This record gives sequence, structure tokens and C-alpha cells, in this order.
Amino acid sequence: MEVPLVVTFAPDEVKQELCYDNLFCSIEGSKPVTLTLAGSCIVLPVANRVLNFVCQVRSQCTQFVILSNNTNQRWCLKPVIEDEYWSALLSLVIESYQQNKAYKITYKPMAMTTDGKKHLGTEQPPKAVSTISREVPCKTS
Repeated sequence: MEVPLVVTFAPDEVKQELCYDNLFCSIEGSKPVTLTLAGSCIVLPVANRVLNFVCQVRSQCTQFVILSNNTNQRWCLKPVIEDEYWSALLSLVIESYQQNKAYKITYKPMAMTTDGKKHLGTEQPPKAVSTISREVPCKTS
């Protein structure tokens, strides 16, 4: 009987080659087996595109980052968005050799910025949704 064994590779440092030999894997109901695990981690490339978001307070603006996987391995990405005004999916899967996968990022400022401080994007004052017009009679005598 064959049972798949899933091993997740999540390095916490950049190394050309990570290798662990003679690791024991205990399997219930059978003898332990010995594993060798190997992997490598590369430095992230420098961002080559800057997204500029401009929208009014309490409205939203959405843009897309296009990603391509030119490897024969499936990518499971966990992007980090560290500000309350931006939102995006917490994880993204790009299949091997998949091209032009769109990753949606939304900017929704809930407060205006003050002089000298920015949200890493720009926003504009709130815009009126409609105009209220009323005729009010006044006293003439």
C-alpha cells in the first residue's frame, strides 16, 4: 500500500543548499524509515514595479500584480500586506509554468492623511454622493 507523505519546505534563512540526512520517520504499524531532505532558498528579486493608488477617503481602488511561474514546481505564496488600508488574498497558488496570474490588491483609506505623513498611497477628500436641495418658506411680514 502506498501512502503519500507531504513535507513542507519553509526555510527561514537564505542558503544555497539545505540538506538533512538520516532523518527517522516513524510510521504507525511499520518500521521507521530513513529520509534525506534537501532544498535550496534564493534571495527575493528586487521589486521592479511600484503600484500607486489614488482614491478618495472611504472609497476604494484596486490594482493587479501579474505573476508568472517559470519553474516546474507549484508555488504556494503567502504575500505580506502590513497596513490597515490595503487588502488582498492571504495566500495564492501559482501552478508550474503558469503565466500571467493576476493578484488583486485593494486600497481603501478610511482616514485622510495629515501633512508630512502618507499611507504609502494617496487619497483625496470625500466626495458628495448627491446634493440635497430644499425650498423653505420664510416669514414675509
